[in-house]
Amino acid sequence: MKLKQSVSTNFIFNFLNQILAVLVPFITVPYLARTLGPAGIGEYSFALSLVAYFASFTNLGVNLYGQRQIAYLKNENKEVYSKVFWELVLLRVCLGIISSVTYFLLIVRISDSYLLSALLTLEILNMILDIQWLFQGFENFRIITIRNFIVKTVTVLAIFIFVKSSSDIAVYALIMSVGNLVGFASMWLALRYYVVKVSFNELHVFSHLKGALALYLPQVAIQVYTVLDKTMLGIITKSNLENGYYEQANKVVLVLLMGVTALSTVMIPRISAMFAAKDQEQINRYLGKSFSYVWLVGFPITFGIFAVADTFVPFFFGVGYEPVIRLLCLFSLIIIPIGISNIVGLQYLVTTGNEYYLTKSVVLGAIVNFGLNMLFIRWWQATGATLASVITEVIIMVFQLWVVRDFLPVVDYMKSMKNYLVAAIVMYVVLILMPIYFDKAIFLLMSKVIFGSIIYLICLLGMKDSFFREIIGKVIGMPSKKKARDRV
Repeated sequence: MKLKQSVSTNFIFNFLNQILAVLVPFITVPYLARTLGPAGIGEYSFALSLVAYFASFTNLGVNLYGQRQIAYLKNENKEVYSKVFWELVLLRVCLGIISSVTYFLLIVRISDSYLLSALLTLEILNMILDIQWLFQGFENFRIITIRNFIVKTVTVLAIFIFVKSSSDIAVYALIMSVGNLVGFASMWLALRYYVVKVSFNELHVFSHLKGALALYLPQVAIQVYTVLDKTMLGIITKSNLENGYYEQANKVVLVLLMGVTALSTVMIPRISAMFAAKDQEQINRYLGKSFSYVWLVGFPITFGIFAVADTFVPFFFGVGYEPVIRLLCLFSLIIIPIGISNIVGLQYLVTTGNEYYLTKSVVLGAIVNFGLNMLFIRWWQATGATLASVITEVIIMVFQLWVVRDFLPVVDYMKSMKNYLVAAIVMYVVLILMPIYFDKAIFLLMSKVIFGSIIYLICLLGMKDSFFREIIGKVIGMPSKKKARDRV
């Protein structure tokens, strides 16, 4: 079995995985929005936000830490990285037991939705079984994509078959958790191609605690300003409706954001290997391409949401979700900041062992977000939580760019946005001035998406953008003028 793929191949598989992650919600969300209703969606969102803290503790940064360590060691003797793998798995088992017991005592035992909270304990077990980081460290994304396709297909079918009314929230939670459980468990079948058995006496489970904890701290801070929004909305407003509106707008943007951050997952192990080889020139070049990719995909998505939100929301979610229009437009402003933070924070700071600065940036963001939430949610409810998230992401992005200004050509990276920003603005102006030829929302949406995409691409071709032309060359098979060593 081929354990390592090229960056281009990995990106294709990871991008297909992200497309799948986009398609599934776009198939299920309209159905669930009408079946469970805003209150039901809000109840599930609030309960999931609570178990997320305990699942995060079970992870303890192992996803990023493990991926990086495997990338560092994959060229060593098989016993070397196998030992690291089993040590991290056992570390998660220990943490998972602690998390499960604590979650039951603090949350499940006193929850008003006892059954729902109890079922979500499976999310902690899912974290224990999740070994995607091993395959990511080996730069093999094929198995992850295939596994996700099978699991998500079965999950979608189960939702349509078994979720029939607003009283089926627990059924929906069970389907989602069991689907992930089966998917993560299935990945262990391929384990024999990657690692070997290691004597238990040779394992030092807690030797990785410090390194994993260093990457866990920024994840905790990130959770404060992502998951805590929903928790605070539920506590302060005491309204499942506000949480439901927030959840739906957040979900749409996060799904679209997957396309913007798709390259980061692929680049982390590759840049880790470059850092180990002390090849700073190659690191700078790859990061430059990552910036260009974020501009290329992020700007049209952001401006596209502004152009179609008032048509998309009533069509997609149905009656009763009108507040989501405002939230969706506001949420779209986090796409570019998160895309850039993924590059600087994950692709550079984590891979080069500078996670301390990542921790500082997200701790700052968590403090700002918590303070803004305390004020904004009381004043503007879901809108306030959304505004707090946008401000937080911008602050994190600016802080990270400032930190790396002496190590990376940040100014050059930022200048590369010009063509994409201009093209996206032109696309937006054309779309809002475009005459309405269709009465049905589906045809109006399709026409705007297709026409907007054409306008955007034509603008980039007209400006002869080098990165876009390089991508077009790869897609249609044109020979590149660059040498083989410059290929991604």
